Amino acid sequence: MTRLATIVSFFAALLLFVPPVSAAQPVLVRFVYLTAVDLLPYFVADKKGYFAEVNLKVEPMLVTGGAAVIGAVSGGSAEVGYAGTVPLIAARIQGLPLKYFTGIALDKGPTNHTLIYVASKESGIKKAADLKGKMIAMNARSGQCELIARLRLADAGLSIADVRITTIPFPQMQAAVQLGNVDAACNNDPFLTSMKQFRIDVPVMAGLVQKEHENELQLHSGLFANEEWLKQNRATASAFRAALGKAMKEIAANESEARKILMEYTKIDAAVANNVVLSIAQTDFPVSSLQAVIDAAAATGTVPKRIEASELIYDLNK
Repeated sequence: MTRLATIVSFFAALLLFVPPVSAAQPVLVRFVYLTAVDLLPYFVADKKGYFAEVNLKVEPMLVTGGAAVIGAVSGGSAEVGYAGTVPLIAARIQGLPLKYFTGIALDKGPTNHTLIYVASKESGIKKAADLKGKMIAMNARSGQCELIARLRLADAGLSIADVRITTIPFPQMQAAVQLGNVDAACNNDPFLTSMKQFRIDVPVMAGLVQKEHENELQLHSGLFANEEWLKQNRATASAFRAALGKAMKEIAANESEARKILMEYTKIDAAVANNVVLSIAQTDFPVSSLQAVIDAAAATGTVPKRIEASELIYDLNK
């Protein structure tokens, strides 16, 4: 074989060897949240591998309060956070460039509410008017629980000054009511379902909007990110939302399995997991569902001023 033929044969062999093309590395998204039944779509998407299907590696960061969630995202230690509407409205008014890019849970009155003030059957409290002079518990001031109290007390001809207020973490509210330290407590599931087992199940106040809007959708919570991150990572945010959307369809198709996943991720027992009221889960939500909450929060003084809902929404559909 001539020298030229040897060289040709060598390069031909190189061409025959094509190294495998490695798949793109998954995109890391640090997700900060606090445990809530609202997040069932996230739990299902994680369990079923829906994030991996869209090439995302979601790293969970569990915290105990909404302020920590907003602080983590605004401070850059997490890309995506879970938050109720009122804390994010307040953060935006304060100048933080945070926006929702997907919905998670919506309410719709008169009976489908995520947060409800409840009292024990033995208390004799049945409605907001019965709370005058009483002690009510909320998880934090200037949040959704305070908005509910301001709205419903006003409907009863009272004001927030007509009740005494204490702040207690959601998991501790049941004991506070049982001990008689609190007359009515604002809570959500899984804690509401657990409280029912101890006859703390009289609904007293609920609803994030003024009465004329109570039968309309009300955005309760969603996922948000820094606006600049959303601009630079639009595809990543869209993939995250798509995985949640797929999980929401899975929940609707197989609720019993979804409840088992809820039990696994939140560590609640089967009796509670099988009886919690699941939220209205939607990635897309009407702008009006957020605007009505903003208007109610501003009108009641829960937040200092009114803003347009569009300031809080990053539209991935455009």
